[in-house]
Amino acid sequence: MKSSSYNTHFLNRLTNFIGIGLILLLSACNFQMITDDLPVFRSESTSVLLPTIIPTKTATPYPPATATTAPTQTPSPTPCVESSGRLISVDFNSPTLGQPIPAQVYLPPCYADAPLEGFPLLIMLHGQLADQTTWQKIGLVSAADQLITDGEIPRLVMVMPFEHDMWSEARDSKYPQALLDDVLPQVDEEFRVNSHPKFRALGGYSRGANWAVRIGFTEPGLFGAIGAHSYPTFSGDTNLISSWVAALPEDEHPRLLIDVGEDDIFRQYTEAFEAELVRINYPHEYRLQPGGHDYAYWETYVADYLRWYAEGWKK
Repeated sequence: MKSSSYNTHFLNRLTNFIGIGLILLLSACNFQMITDDLPVFRSESTSVLLPTIIPTKTATPYPPATATTAPTQTPSPTPCVESSGRLISVDFNSPTLGQPIPAQVYLPPCYADAPLEGFPLLIMLHGQLADQTTWQKIGLVSAADQLITDGEIPRLVMVMPFEHDMWSEARDSKYPQALLDDVLPQVDEEFRVNSHPKFRALGGYSRGANWAVRIGFTEPGLFGAIGAHSYPTFSGDTNLISSWVAALPEDEHPRLLIDVGEDDIFRQYTEAFEAELVRINYPHEYRLQPGGHDYAYWETYVADYLRWYAEGWKK
């Protein structure tokens, strides 16, 4: 009896346990069904795909970079279309002489169009029985125009001053002092010229050649070239040239051109001076050419004179 009662009790408990399990299983199914019936909320915003940002290394300059300014290009000069220069008459004030020094001044083609340019300067002195217009009459101005137009020489300024007391002895003359103390400073101030000795030349014919040599060798550092055309020499200068050269600094020796006509009445004096230059070994150019001591000779060679002066300005 005990066994039967025990079995009955066991079966009842098993039945209850199975019943409870079924109830729980059904409850789980109902919960799932409820949750499936709920609405699903979704975002209405549009998704934007952002670019992938890849960090880059910042280059650290070593050494630190320095800003470099690009060089400014020099504007090309405006081509000159003029074929002739301008000749003007000038009176230079001269406290040394107590009276003005008349002169002709040649300004090259397109002078007014080159406000910043410093032109080479050529001072040309006349001989006796002549004046400041003689070089123009010989053909210096027209030769300059032609050579500049043809591109043979650079544009230049030329000054042709008058010598008042052209019959005086050289030792008594104040002309050299007037040229250096009065005329030259005014030329530098009033005209666009290059004041460096390399771009200054002094020349002359006959008595003017005498002055060019004496001034050029006794006043160092002013003129880089001396032209002595039909050079008769002042009395005693042949004996003085060696001492003049000895007193000059080595880097201030001017270029020197001496020319004379084969029939020049003063040729012997020119040759004696040139022989002294050879003796002291002073560099120079000597030209013995057909002609005499006259305007026809200088007119024949005036273009060659300009070419020679310009050689020093092209280097």
